[in-house]
Order: sequence, then structure tokens, then C-alpha cells
Amino acid sequence: MSFYLTVLFITIAVEYVVYVLFFRKDFLSLFFYAILINLFTHPLAYYFYNYLSGPLNSSAFNIYFLIVELVVFLTETVLIMILFRIDLKKAVLLSFLSNFATALLSFAV
Repeated sequence: MSFYLTVLFITIAVEYVVYVLFFRKDFLSLFFYAILINLFTHPLAYYFYNYLSGPLNSSAFNIYFLIVELVVFLTETVLIMILFRIDLKKAVLLSFLSNFATALLSFAV
């Protein structure tokens, strides 16, 4: 459980930094949104990736990783559009950047 919480906190921190670099204002709101979005998507992504990949597939990068990341990307795009009140194009870009950063980091953890 402590490993999961560590990964969750790192994910929130990284995505918060991406949000700050993207908007450069309303830092407290950005932090709250990073927490809210990740409390919605991260537990599901973590569970489904571990459930789908199973113990026999030890590769960190596989088709299940791509599927889970795609679902998270799409879900976070919608949440970002709603919470940040931005258009679809900006929401897609922000979701891509934040998820790309955390996906790259996931290989290091």
C-alpha cells in the first residue's frame, strides 16, 4: 500500500508541475485539480493495469499499458475540459503532456 501511495503522490506532483507550466496561474486550484483528477483515474488505472497484465507478464510496457493509458488519457481529457473550462484542443494537449510525463516516469519507478 505504501508503494501505491508513493506512486500516487509522485503522479499528482508531476501532473501538477505540468499544469503549472501550462497555465502559470491559480496554483492552489491547479493543485486541487491535480489531486481530484488523479484520485479519480489513478486507482482505476493502477488496478486494471495490474489485473490485466497479471503476474505472468512482467514487462512494464505491453498492450495493457497502452490500453490503460489510452483510457486514462481520454478520461482525463474530459475532466480537464470540465474542471479547467478549456476547449477540447487545449484539454487534449494538457492531458497528453501530463500523462506522457507520468508514463515516462513510471518506467523509472
